[in-house]
Parts: sequence; structure tokens; C-alpha cells
Amino acid sequence: MRIAGARPGEVERRFLGSWCHGAPGVALARVARLAAGSDAAATADLEVALAYAADAPLPEVDHLCCGTAGRLSALTAAGRTLGDAAPLAAGRRLARRALARAEGSGGWRISGGETPGERADLGFFRGYPGLAWSLIALTGAGVELPLVALLELPSERRRRLRSPS
Repeated sequence: MRIAGARPGEVERRFLGSWCHGAPGVALARVARLAAGSDAAATADLEVALAYAADAPLPEVDHLCCGTAGRLSALTAAGRTLGDAAPLAAGRRLARRALARAEGSGGWRISGGETPGERADLGFFRGYPGLAWSLIALTGAGVELPLVALLELPSERRRRLRSPS
């Protein structure tokens, strides 16, 4: 698996951590595949993608689309869907790193990586709502939110919570 893209140099390095070109998207696809059944290749890809999502340097932005929240969502989806505590712990460590940066730089980095707190973006994927959703989904906060990154609907989440595993 090559997270960087189809051809060498095709995707700029800054996209390695985004859903559309990078590790979080690969992780989400493999989580969905593994939820349907065992697959050795998908498991191997998932391990590489989750390691990148957890341990790579923080991205320029914190939003859900291409930033920290996208990585958090991939780690949360893996942990909750596959019943594995390790990705959830990695997600909490990543969230602490991002929070420390936000506290040290004057706020979360939303939109184009401009000065933290400069512009309040209220869009879900590139704004504060998606970041907040990702943090709440990771921590639980007494609620188990649908996994938006897997396009899970609230009714699917309720049905899964009610059915015995």
C-alpha cells in the first residue's frame, strides 16, 4: 500500500494525512472492509494507515476534511468498529497533541491553516462542527455518536447498539 497516491510525486506530502489522498481514508476503507469479514491484506493496510494517522506530525489544519479531526475519525472508527482499544488510545494521544498546539498558538487551525482563531468556519468538514464531532465521538462524553467518517446514519448506530454481537 502506498498512501501517497497512485504515482510517485502525484500528491503533495501535505495530503498524506487527509481522507481523500491519505492514511485516514485508507484506514476508513479498510475498517469498512474488515467490518464485513476478515481480510489479511486489509488488516496489513489498516495497520500502516493507523500508524501514520496516529504518529505523523500534526497537519497544518485541525478540521475533519484534511486535518487532525480526519485522523481522529479514522482512529475512532477503527477502535469502535473493530472493538480495539489501541486506536482509541492513539486517538486520545493525538487529540492531546492537537490541543496542546491549539493552546500554545491561540486556537484551533481551521480552514486554510491561517492564523488560529482568525476565521470562524461553521461548515462541518472544514470547520469547528466537524472538529467538535470528532472529539466527542472519540471521547464518548456519555454519548456514542454515529461514525460520520464511515457515513454511518444515526439509525444504523442505534440498531448496532441494540443488537447483540
